[in-house]
Amino acid sequence: MTILRAAVELLEESPAGADVAVHRIAKRAGVAKSVVYRQFSGREELDRRIRSYLIDDFAAQLDEQLDVSTGSVREILTRTIRAVADWMS
Repeated sequence: MTILRAAVELLEESPAGADVAVHRIAKRAGVAKSVVYRQFSGREELDRRIRSYLIDDFAAQLDEQLDVSTGSVREILTRTIRAVADWMS
């Protein structure tokens, strides 16, 4: 499991606004805490990369599920809303 995926999983399991400690991220990813600090210059970079990871994941989900070349505007909007709801769940 990647460090970013581990961080996202822990954030999803935590209460909103909770701060997830680096040692927990490292443990979930199966790496030493020092590995996390070698891959990221600090907590700010780790947080920024987590946000980028989530944005990229969301964009990939939308790309995968949406085909705007088929269907009416209503159908396209329905698929879009479903894709967003699926991603958020």
